[in-house]
Amino acid sequence: MRSLVLLSFFLIAANLAAAQQLPSAEREILMLQDQRSLGDGKLRLYLSNADPGIRSRAAMALANLQDTSTTPAVLPLLKDPAAIVRASAAFALGQIGSNAAQDSLLGQLKIETDTDVLARIQEALGKVGRERALYEVAEYTPSTADSTSLRAEAAISIARFALRGLKNERSIWRCFDLAAD
Repeated sequence: MRSLVLLSFFLIAANLAAAQQLPSAEREILMLQDQRSLGDGKLRLYLSNADPGIRSRAAMALANLQDTSTTPAVLPLLKDPAAIVRASAAFALGQIGSNAAQDSLLGQLKIETDTDVLARIQEALGKVGRERALYEVAEYTPSTADSTSLRAEAAISIARFALRGLKNERSIWRCFDLAAD
């Protein structure tokens, strides 16, 4: 019995020693996200952190909070040098749900080259876009080599528009085209 207790103690100690330690900034972001709090502006400050991982994590926390007042703070991240931050920002804007993000998302749809970011932009537009955004998503033709995932995301985005009661003839024809893919 005693050896079992000692073995358990050593296993627990080894597990704790090997456990991943989070940087303090990441830990604070996760705590604020869990508390559903902006932390008196602390969460917004992390959006300008030098570390792209921290900027991305902060954007994802804001996506979870879904506070429309944070939209202006997230919009500049669509032009971030790091693709992971741009993707997180696009996702966050879709989750936040503010129509104010539409024009910035449409602008990035035309110039973005990263496939993951483009997919998140289409996803966000399906959640927050209006009639003009639906037209742009339906007309969008990916210029990247990996266009299969982007065509699939376009179909899902058009479906999101339809669930919100937005559809037009072009989007219906685009769905027919994508269904044959």
